Amino acid sequence: MTQLSIFTRAVLPPPLPFLSRLPLRTLLLPLCMLSGLLALAATPEAGAQSSPWLTERALLDSYVRTNADFWLRAFDTDRGGFFTNVGRDGSILSQRGLNKDILTQSRNAYAMVRAFQMTGDETYLDIARRTLDFMYAHGWDNTFGGWHSSLSALGIPISPQADKTAFIHHYALLGPLAMWEATGSAVDSTWFVRGLDYNNSILWDDRPGLEGYFDRVDWRSENPAGKGFNATVDALTTHALQQQVLFAGTELDNRDRLRTLATNIQERMLATMPNQTIGFAEKYSADWEVDPNERLTIMGHVLKTAWVLSRLDALGTPGLPGQPVDPFGANLAADASMLTRHVLERGYDHEFGGPYKDYNRTTGVMQLYGLPDSTKAWWQMQQAVMAGLHLAPEPGFRDMAAETIDFFMEHFQDPVHGEVFADRTRRGAGIPQWGDHKGDAFKAGYHSMELAWYTLLYQFLRVDAAPTTIHYRLEPSDRARRFLFLPLEDAADALSIERILLDGAPFIEGPFTAHAPVFIPTGTGGVFSVTFGMSPVNTAVDRDAVPSALHLSSWPNPFQFRLQVSLRGGRGVTGPVHVILYDVLGRQVRAASLQSPGGLQANVTLETSDLASGMYLLVVTSNNGSVSRPVMHIE
Repeated sequence: MTQLSIFTRAVLPPPLPFLSRLPLRTLLLPLCMLSGLLALAATPEAGAQSSPWLTERALLDSYVRTNADFWLRAFDTDRGGFFTNVGRDGSILSQRGLNKDILTQSRNAYAMVRAFQMTGDETYLDIARRTLDFMYAHGWDNTFGGWHSSLSALGIPISPQADKTAFIHHYALLGPLAMWEATGSAVDSTWFVRGLDYNNSILWDDRPGLEGYFDRVDWRSENPAGKGFNATVDALTTHALQQQVLFAGTELDNRDRLRTLATNIQERMLATMPNQTIGFAEKYSADWEVDPNERLTIMGHVLKTAWVLSRLDALGTPGLPGQPVDPFGANLAADASMLTRHVLERGYDHEFGGPYKDYNRTTGVMQLYGLPDSTKAWWQMQQAVMAGLHLAPEPGFRDMAAETIDFFMEHFQDPVHGEVFADRTRRGAGIPQWGDHKGDAFKAGYHSMELAWYTLLYQFLRVDAAPTTIHYRLEPSDRARRFLFLPLEDAADALSIERILLDGAPFIEGPFTAHAPVFIPTGTGGVFSVTFGMSPVNTAVDRDAVPSALHLSSWPNPFQFRLQVSLRGGRGVTGPVHVILYDVLGRQVRAASLQSPGGLQANVTLETSDLASGMYLLVVTSNNGSVSRPVMHIE
């Protein structure tokens, strides 16, 4: 299957009615906001925090290269894939095992893709390609579906009868989606859709009133159990939010799923906060009953939840005048703010900076795990930076991001070998009892690189409106296509493309809206260096960049004996219209043509009973360009 070659912004439906708020939560919000403000007021020089990491792009670039180069040492140049257990200096900790976990492959592939996009160094992208190829070749369970959690150095599944968790299956989509976004690769689109279909069919609970992702199934993809934070919020951070950014208006539009996940966060997890001393309940039964035996609440989880709610709000905010509102939930921004202030009041170090680690949610007691000092975790520090920058307009939140990233870079980043340590004490000292290794079953290059990626997008591009260049690499194609260069949620349509270079030479001069796919001529490929800005664009001169008035829908999907295709087009769609179905190798397997006098309305039936099962790409071309949809055939 090839890249979706055109992306359209759908006409949004009217707002949906939402569940009413719980009374105790309504009371909790102003109390948390007030107490958070008091905590900030007591902080010295509140509102005056700054950080060179938020002002000097060269520092961020150096951090990206240093950390990406560290992980190259853990790559298996002979067989492909990253080893999971990695020491402080990048050496492989063979005594802990030579395994290559799926989590490691997807997370490090993501890190390498983002390193390429921020630096333009294709070495990182080539490593990401080989990593994902290893994962695709060995990681999928061809008998029962889903991903094996861990592989040997040779790619042989370890513990093939282990449960399959939503945590791993959400993160398994992280690398493929990043690679698809950066390259338009047919291989990655196929695997992303395959993994997504598994999550949405095997791991999704569609019982009315109990919808949500199950926490796990058994090795046969049966007997689903549990729900909770990881199954819900990690779905958003790993793929669901960026999926909507890239594919809104296509068959991968997932706005309904986003609404359900937002509701689960607000009406399930946040609804438990009045009964807790700190945080919220994180683990539940399959029927959304709180697990009374699990009392851990994690400040990084609270901040990550704030971040995703703020991002959902940014995706659903109305943009241009007259554009209808399509929110993904009620009070998203207010709840994001409440959660962030909750951490600032109850779980944040106002002396040295950064959130503390873990607490007992019912007693409010910090979990020290036998250590004499409180601790901080690398990924939880990242969540404080992300939430702080995304919610930066609110008083005190950018200060939180600034002092957290300063602490992070001073104490977590390893100045000798590169990459960050996993844990530090509240003053920044190491924790000998926990070791100084850099890679294990949970730690890879993802969080440290994601910190740089979103700092670049949120602070330098969105807040500072500084011209920001992101790199993409597209292979030449034997047909013209359209490609969407859109790195982040931007419902206000403020993001523009200032210019595009192709292999260092001018390709297109802007500014024009980043929400319109860019036309890529036949045979054109290479590294596209796209400079984004936040300047207003003149839509009157951007007509060549906007999607055509040709609209395509098809059903059923998956299809078996025949595929029904519905075509609609404006008066500008005239002349021959070609309907072509391609297989994953780019071969034409079905075709039909018709004439449009203008104002196209037509239905086409493609007989498909003799096709092999798998992914296909349906492409319709006319004088106004082309549109495409991924479709799946089953025998």
